[in-house]
Amino acid sequence: MSLEWVSGQWSVVSGQWSVVSYQLMCYAHATRTAISYQSLA
Repeated sequence: MSLEWVSGQWSVVSGQWSVVSYQLMCYAHATRTAISYQSLA
């Protein structure tokens, strides 16, 4: 395996992880908001 291939694979993995973590953050925020609205109702 060449170093270029490894760095290319790593950039793909880190890019996918940033997308997943962003989606999890949005989901957690939406869940918190829904719970707070339900507690107000």
